[in-house]
Amino acid sequence: MHEFKYRIDESFSGRQVQQFLKSKGYSRSIITSLKHNERLLCNGEHIRTIDLLKTGDLLTVILEDKNFVNELKNGKFTKNP
Repeated sequence: MHEFKYRIDESFSGRQVQQFLKSKGYSRSIITSLKHNERLLCNGEHIRTIDLLKTGDLLTVILEDKNFVNELKNGKFTKNP
């Protein structure tokens, strides 16, 4: 299991968690899996993909998919349009 932590800056303040994740290259299927398995935390608390982020929030993504983890670490994933 791997955790990725993101500090939210003002450019994503007021935007949904799913929008932020898509901008980081997470696929719709990965986002759905994170949502259904409660693998998204904001400031240590469970958060939904439709919830809004604020400047300074700490978003934690907990991943188990080793292929995606490797792609994310190596910057070799393809961003969704």
